[in-house]
Amino acid sequence: MAKISSIIFDLDGVLIHSATAHEQAFLTILKEIGVKTFHYERYAGQRTDEVFATLLKSASPQEIEALAKKKRKLAFSELRRTRPLVPHCREHLTLFKSRARLALATSSSRQQMELFFELSQTRPLFEVTLCGEDVQRGKPNPEIFFNCATQMNIPPSECLVIEDSEAGIMAALAGGFRVLQIGPAISQPHTLGHIADLTELNTWLGNET
Repeated sequence: MAKISSIIFDLDGVLIHSATAHEQAFLTILKEIGVKTFHYERYAGQRTDEVFATLLKSASPQEIEALAKKKRKLAFSELRRTRPLVPHCREHLTLFKSRARLALATSSSRQQMELFFELSQTRPLFEVTLCGEDVQRGKPNPEIFFNCATQMNIPPSECLVIEDSEAGIMAALAGGFRVLQIGPAISQPHTLGHIADLTELNTWLGNET
């Protein structure tokens, strides 16, 4: 097996427990426009504008962007209020930094990414940080992972992606990246395995070296 030169982290569900804030924000906005059924787990890991575009086929780009902006504002306010970082986030990332070069590849907005850095004080640990606004095509397209690998000049085969969502796992696998799933298990047979949290990731990395 090739060495692990870089670890590329997703953000939501991996480094910050943001699912509740995002789900409630979507539900609030969709209820206002008359959409009564929404299953957040089907869209987790995807960009907000692309979720609305999928749900609202007849909406104009301007309407989609307005809804996405409103949803992001609601989620951002809740995340700032609750500060749901994963336990010992900075300590874990500092340890991982001693093992490999780190990158962040999130479908979230730049504003939420910056909030994470503010709350966690981890920005200096990441060599590359990309958000949904930095790519033309969001997950499950592998563009954001390719861009991370290119900026670090590391081949996908030497990058370990840590993902929790189906869209993110599919994106990484499609790009030829090595993928380790974190959090609630998803049936994806081509990943390297499943870990519950960052503590187990440290153990997994120790077993690989």
